[in-house]
Amino acid sequence: MSRIHPPPRLLNGATLLFWGAMTGRPFVGLVLALLVESPQWLRWRWDFGDAEFARAWQMVLMLSGGFVILMLIDGERELLMPMLVSWLPALLLPMQLAQTFGLRGAVPLGAMSFFARRRRERNRRLGIEEPEVMFHFGNAYFVLVLLSAALGDMAEGRLFLPGLMVLCVWRFMALPSRRAAAIAVVFVCAGVMAVAGQAGLNRAYEWFSRGHGGSGWMSDATHGFTSIGSMRDLKLSSEIRWRLRPAPGDPPPRLLRRASFNRYRGVTWEITRLPGTGGGADAQFDPIDTIEEVAGEAYYLANPEIDNTEATSDDLPRFRMRGSTRPGGAMPLPGSVASFRDFDLDAAERNLLSTVRIFPAAPVVDGTVLWRAGADADGEPILREDLRMPPLEAEVVTRVAREIGLEESMTTAEKMGLLQQWFAKEFDYTLYLSMRAPAYSVTEGTAIGLFLEETRSGHCEYFATAAVFLLRAAGVPARYTTGYALAELDERRNEFVIRGTHSHAWCRVWVAEEGRWMDFDPTPPDWFAMEAIDQVSRIQRMWDGLQRAREDLFIWRSDPENRRLLVMIVALPGMIGTFWVGLRLWKSRHTGVAAQAGGIRGDGMPSPLHGLEKVARRHLGPRPDGMPYARWLRPLGERLNGSSGILDEAIRLHQKLRFDPEFKDTEAARKLEGVTRDLKRMLGKRSN
Repeated sequence: MSRIHPPPRLLNGATLLFWGAMTGRPFVGLVLALLVESPQWLRWRWDFGDAEFARAWQMVLMLSGGFVILMLIDGERELLMPMLVSWLPALLLPMQLAQTFGLRGAVPLGAMSFFARRRRERNRRLGIEEPEVMFHFGNAYFVLVLLSAALGDMAEGRLFLPGLMVLCVWRFMALPSRRAAAIAVVFVCAGVMAVAGQAGLNRAYEWFSRGHGGSGWMSDATHGFTSIGSMRDLKLSSEIRWRLRPAPGDPPPRLLRRASFNRYRGVTWEITRLPGTGGGADAQFDPIDTIEEVAGEAYYLANPEIDNTEATSDDLPRFRMRGSTRPGGAMPLPGSVASFRDFDLDAAERNLLSTVRIFPAAPVVDGTVLWRAGADADGEPILREDLRMPPLEAEVVTRVAREIGLEESMTTAEKMGLLQQWFAKEFDYTLYLSMRAPAYSVTEGTAIGLFLEETRSGHCEYFATAAVFLLRAAGVPARYTTGYALAELDERRNEFVIRGTHSHAWCRVWVAEEGRWMDFDPTPPDWFAMEAIDQVSRIQRMWDGLQRAREDLFIWRSDPENRRLLVMIVALPGMIGTFWVGLRLWKSRHTGVAAQAGGIRGDGMPSPLHGLEKVARRHLGPRPDGMPYARWLRPLGERLNGSSGILDEAIRLHQKLRFDPEFKDTEAARKLEGVTRDLKRMLGKRSN
């Protein structure tokens, strides 16, 4: 069997400390390091065979599966892979401990594969010899701990690469010098892999964090990215985003706004930057005021246009809403929202266009929203922006407004009615555009211009954008709005299901005659049929059930009383299992020194005489590779001044205890322990 080169002493412990520092888990890293390096000081060992290593691997799989389930229950699906890799040092600990406390000095590769174990058992029954492939798990553990450290929050700092280089050099210095070229290549590859792994996994995290879908229907709180001008079939996720349950007797809102925008830049809607305001769009957001009611319920006052008493009145219609969004994500609310409460948030902010973004304290939030029809929260229009016409669209929009009879002398309600009738009669709703339209071109026209005069078909982003421009051309302040339409009622649960397919775009229009903003949806009403509930697959319904169960369980266990009960339920089997495993390990332990860290030597069980090696090394130097332990010790007889017979007797007992399966003399083992102590004392005096 070829020699196996394990990591140098204390290297994996140092690597775990490095992992703890990079991931912000220094205490966990310290505990893991002490466990992994404890065989350096503890004399207990176990004679683990293939079955025991297989159980250790099964324990790793069970821990990983439990971790994945907990992440999914907590609603952390987008963080699943980064977090799983980040916690690999703890999840792989059973295999590493089986390696370091075992007597074999290596792990059989087949122990990690069910099929390989079955094939090996079959070959044994048939008398077929199959070479056993062994590897040192500590080497794999070293690499995986470094990969996990690359995902830490501190890994982007200046200490990561120096720490990585020190650990890699430490590892490769333990290899034979004749492998210098291989050391250099592997070292470079390890550094590149760690850096690339860090960048790649961070990119993967960012991609998952952004959510699904590429259209403006999934815009954030500051930018409305649209698919205007794109020739493709828009595919929106059927995944449930929110669930809404109106209070008994209260009507539900028809539209839930996520964000409003008032400046158009080709294919993107933005929030205007007001004069004198520094920074970007984020600077437009201010914290939402809260008040504490007598009952201890904190209300977020989302509508500054009404007083606190009215915003929290028991007479207001309300609904319960449950779902999730990333930190800083827009919260879907009615345009006439008054306040909201009970949501577990670190903060909530609002901008001048009444877009509300939240910073959830938990992956799933649940709370109550109070609203009142006719009470908008948007304030006065910003005429300079809410009437602005993009230069490239101005000519075609003005011409179309004149052709359809849209006059400034008409009331706002008449203008909206005219547009709604015109769009419903002359246009078609579609998620697929068969003709590519330039989004922003001086020579070829624009996508909105072609939509109004030629194609006359498109999705809600086209209708909402065109309606904003036409209303502005007629002197009506208008804004582009994205959010959700309530289109699916689960009658059995008496709740509205809000999916990605219910994402929608419409307008907020300033009705000067009434002095308020109101929602105006110019999209032909048959768009609802395009995303009907009967189009949801059976598989999606199954995922819906799992998602409901996950979110409901998370909210249930968020209650302190329920959390304590859940901890007791989960901890009890774990404590019983840990006690049972620990008891079996205690009964099956061997006392002695494990096989040398240099690799597999092919000899038998350790004996108490191995405890003499440290003292013998002072007189004989390091034991050469491949030299039997007993042969290496024999020259010590010359240093014992006529007491070499004691050493010969010790070696004889040592050989019988290690290699004679019929020799089970407990008294001889005790005698050898005593002789070993005497030899240590005698050799120690000679050293002095």
